[in-house]
Amino acid sequence: MSTFIDLLKSSVLTQAMITVITLSALFYLILAGKPVPTEVWSLAMLVVGFYFGSKVGIVQGQNNASRLL
Repeated sequence: MSTFIDLLKSSVLTQAMITVITLSALFYLILAGKPVPTEVWSLAMLVVGFYFGSKVGIVQGQNNASRLL
């Protein structure tokens, strides 16, 4: 349980949940054949970009730390 709390505190879990919810709403609109507003597309791309951008930043930080050793 402490691992769940630690992930929630470091916002890793929160980022993943927001990404999944946003993409689920986007895919629902697409699959239901409903028009997707421009704002929803923009929000989805923003959330996905932020999510994967933060993951790249974490990996690059680990790579930089390993070079210093």
